[in-house]
Amino acid sequence: MIKSLTLSIAALSLAAITACSKPAEQAVSEPVASVTTAAATRGDLPLTVTGYGTIEFDPSRQQVLSTQVESRIVEALVQVGANIDKGAPLLRLAPSSASSLDLTQALADASAARDELARQRRLRADGLASDADVERAQTTANDLTARANTLSSNVGAVRTVSAPSAGIVDAILVSPGDVVAASSPLIRLAEPGAIQARINLELEDATRLAVGDPIHLTGLDGGSHVADAKISAVDLRIDPATRMTSVLVPLPAGLGFLAGEAVRASVVADTKSNVVLVPRPAVFTDEQGDYVFVDSGGVAARKRVESGATDGSLTEIVSGVSPGDQVVTGGGAILSDGMKLSTGSSTPTPESAQ
Repeated sequence: MIKSLTLSIAALSLAAITACSKPAEQAVSEPVASVTTAAATRGDLPLTVTGYGTIEFDPSRQQVLSTQVESRIVEALVQVGANIDKGAPLLRLAPSSASSLDLTQALADASAARDELARQRRLRADGLASDADVERAQTTANDLTARANTLSSNVGAVRTVSAPSAGIVDAILVSPGDVVAASSPLIRLAEPGAIQARINLELEDATRLAVGDPIHLTGLDGGSHVADAKISAVDLRIDPATRMTSVLVPLPAGLGFLAGEAVRASVVADTKSNVVLVPRPAVFTDEQGDYVFVDSGGVAARKRVESGATDGSLTEIVSGVSPGDQVVTGGGAILSDGMKLSTGSSTPTPESAQ
């Protein structure tokens, strides 16, 4: 009985020791990052300049109509942007009070000049004046009579200003009720196909472009029209309001662009040939500079790189990566050096880097 009791106590002691002992710790699995990669390649990198601007009429293919005498604007008969035919009525004008006085004076001057001509002829007949005196009097009389006739045709009844040729109304420079002086501009007309794009650029970008460079334009005001054209002029003067320079691009008619429309332009200013290229998302930056993660046998290897030019979806790598290296393009933000990788489908290599 004592032996049985001893065995029972031993069993209970063993059970108590077992109950108080810690369970065995489970092994912690090493984290694995799911990423996408793409191979670094060697190829050409086009450097594109992008700018924004507006469509306008070419000033060299515009004409401004003016009034020959001081007039009062009665009515505008067209609107800006209207397509007009030759002879279409544009504005109605009435003479101002000063115009009537001018006509009275012009008629008096013409009459006096004719009287002087008659006097010089009489003196010439009497041998008291020369042929040159008669010729000068004749020229003066002709000029003053012509001026009086012009004023007579423009002063009096309300008259209409008509289009000298077919075109588009680019601007109406006066308003009903205005009194405008002689030779004042009234309305500006443009040839139907005389449109161009003025693209604003930083001075540094504009100096990289030249006349004849191909340029691609895209409309931004809801239209889907595009155009491929060539630069006709590079204007390096800095606009005081925008602090920008500009280039001018003539556009073929019939592409849907309208004066005043906003456009985006892109032009290849230069090309870097035979350089190492990686997708832009592969390059990260910290306080020490640029770096990439490379898939090194299923493990993330952080490599410091020297980046060069960037354009579109590609970045040039001057040093730190070789063609063929698999750089991480997706999921790199959570990586650390030495982390295991699970690589998904690789990012396709851009065509421009082939």
